[in-house]
Amino acid sequence: AIFFHTKEELNPWIEFDLQAPTTFSEVYVKNRTDSVPDRVAPLVIEVSDDQKTWRTLARRDDPFRTWTASFASSG
Repeated sequence: AIFFHTKEELNPWIEFDLQAPTTFSEVYVKNRTDSVPDRVAPLVIEVSDDQKTWRTLARRDDPFRTWTASFASSG
């Protein structure tokens, strides 16, 4: 499990460096449940091999408690 929190930024983001090319086809996200659950949206999952060119795998524009983003295998 990985936890993260952002401030009230215009376009907050978080980057996970997997250290090597990795194939995956799903990302599970659990949103906070105490307050302001709408801060989660929009949420975009992107991948990059060079940290310059990014490709969107999934996007969620509405608030949620949990979201399993499934997509074609990445990697």
